[in-house]
Amino acid sequence: MGVPELLAALRERGVDVRADGERLLVNAPKGSLSEELQLAIRANKPALLAALKDASVAAEVVAPIPRGPASEGPLGLAQERLWLAQRLDPGSAVYNLPGSWRLTGPFDAAAMDRAIAAFVARHEILRSVFVERDGRALLSERDDTTLDLEHIDLSAESDREAALLALVFDQSKRPFDLLAAPAVRFCVIRLGPEEHVLSVVTHAVIWDGWSFDLFLGDISALYGAIAAGEAPSLPPVPVRYIDYAAWQRARVAEPGVQAQLSFWRGSLTPPLPFTDLPTDRPRPALPAHSGSRVYLRFSEAIAAPLAALARAEQTTLYTVLLAAWQTLLVRYSGQTDCLVTTPVRGRERSELELGIGIYTNTLFFRTDLSRDPSFREAIRRSKRVVLGAFENQEAPVDEVIAELSRTQDLAKSSLFQTNFSYQNTNNRITTMGPCVTKFVPQDVHSVYAELNFWVKDAAGALLGAVDYRSDLFDRETVERLIGHLEAVLVEAGKDPDRALSELPILTEADATWLDGAEG
Repeated sequence: MGVPELLAALRERGVDVRADGERLLVNAPKGSLSEELQLAIRANKPALLAALKDASVAAEVVAPIPRGPASEGPLGLAQERLWLAQRLDPGSAVYNLPGSWRLTGPFDAAAMDRAIAAFVARHEILRSVFVERDGRALLSERDDTTLDLEHIDLSAESDREAALLALVFDQSKRPFDLLAAPAVRFCVIRLGPEEHVLSVVTHAVIWDGWSFDLFLGDISALYGAIAAGEAPSLPPVPVRYIDYAAWQRARVAEPGVQAQLSFWRGSLTPPLPFTDLPTDRPRPALPAHSGSRVYLRFSEAIAAPLAALARAEQTTLYTVLLAAWQTLLVRYSGQTDCLVTTPVRGRERSELELGIGIYTNTLFFRTDLSRDPSFREAIRRSKRVVLGAFENQEAPVDEVIAELSRTQDLAKSSLFQTNFSYQNTNNRITTMGPCVTKFVPQDVHSVYAELNFWVKDAAGALLGAVDYRSDLFDRETVERLIGHLEAVLVEAGKDPDRALSELPILTEADATWLDGAEG
């Protein structure tokens, strides 16, 4: 694995690597460093130090994000796009982001209320509302820390689990009025004397995937201290979101960002492909974005050969899984110009690590899989695409879209049609005070992409799901797709030198159905 790809892989997992003289400092979230990455860091230490020293010299001339005097300011670029989308459809909950966690053990409801209040006081974006002045949207910070916090008791329900899932699902579908109040709701649900659920629903206009990790970390520290009768101690959040938004907008004109935008102009030259996936229903003129989710698990027996293949190709499991996903899309559509999006944290600067907000950026992986390459060659092509994308990840996706829309009709492209993400969630909190904490899986009610394949490490296996637009696909169709993806992974792990067209994707269920149809 080369240094650029290693740094890209570490960034993707939230690992901070810095040079301190001749020392290499690695700050990694718990569970984020696989044995493969640890070995790669040791093997590439001299080259990493050299690369990081060069980067640190350049960084010395980069000014910190300035703090402005105002409590009101412009929206961030992605924030403005989401704001406009919500205003066009104010009754929609498509951009709602729900999360729930089960707390098992002695629970102090009053301490949790105080912890949530302290969390909101800590992050000014959670005390902010959107205002319109002269036709322009602004984010306005308020001093008021009034909480949208409910306590609901389900302990008397005959089927508490069913009642819980129905409750959190219904809460996730309630839209936010972004002009009226902060876009976040909290709920503490009692299932029994020592069984509770902490639920939050927020909106993508103020919250990204990393914000969930920050929420859990902050609440765990705050609740643990308050429940123990101690004063909470958390490091201050260095940057307000409105200051980041102003800085982000000014930075677009800088030569470095302009050079990255030039890369994306070259990578996404027209015509952009449209992935003609077979659907159960015709695509509507206006997508409804109603959605659902099918969970998946690929065993260690499937994942281990893929990890070995990644090591042999000096790349990451991330790249191998991307190649497999794109292989399946090519097999389904017959189109070899394959475009897939992926989210990235967008927090390259350390001063952005602690703040709630929408910092996430989107990258585009456009891979040429023509001439029926082997799976090994597909990995190599994906590797080059991934490296180029991560090296140019600071160009805001909204500026990329604005550039592209000047020359082509993006509605007739696969720009946001299929998505892939490799999630690092091993570092999420497992305790809050004396309580054991566990994520509560729940269905989704809306999705943006037609198909979104996400996966994460799980003790050698891979856990994840395919989220899908239910106005296009039936659940059974997506279940078959996951079976075909598993077949690609198994066969590619066995024989990566086989051409993509020769990789068997039919499952035993498919074969049984075909036998019956022929009989």
